[in-house]
Amino acid sequence: MRANRERGEHGTENAGSCSAHSGGPVIHFVIPIHTTTKDNERGHWAKRHTRNKKEREATRIAWVGVGSPSPKPPCAITLIRVASRPLDSQNMGSAMKAVIDELAHCFGWPSDRVEGVDWLPAQQKSPKKARSTSWVEVKIREYPFA
Repeated sequence: MRANRERGEHGTENAGSCSAHSGGPVIHFVIPIHTTTKDNERGHWAKRHTRNKKEREATRIAWVGVGSPSPKPPCAITLIRVASRPLDSQNMGSAMKAVIDELAHCFGWPSDRVEGVDWLPAQQKSPKKARSTSWVEVKIREYPFA
């Protein structure tokens, strides 16, 4: 399915790569987390805080695992949520918010609203063998123009 990384049994092995692409180099890595929508959650604020903290921590570990790349704007960052059930478009933003915030922090940006950066959320259904797990694939591509 993806030739640039090897997968563990459930597809959650944290491996990354950098390969040439028509729009410039592509940095690709996997974050082994289960993202859910935060908009419809009910519960104590501390539980939500702990979940966001774990998502941010896993994002940072995956980012460091591929050599701590820091793309320069203009660039496109595609976040692909791979899970057994899809989310609607309104809930994708809240499900990816902790990942987006942590990536922006790792890149040294003041926030996720940097001019010239396109955050592109996407999703796909997980393979049948990996239905009980989910992950987020990150693809960073710098645009060839400055």
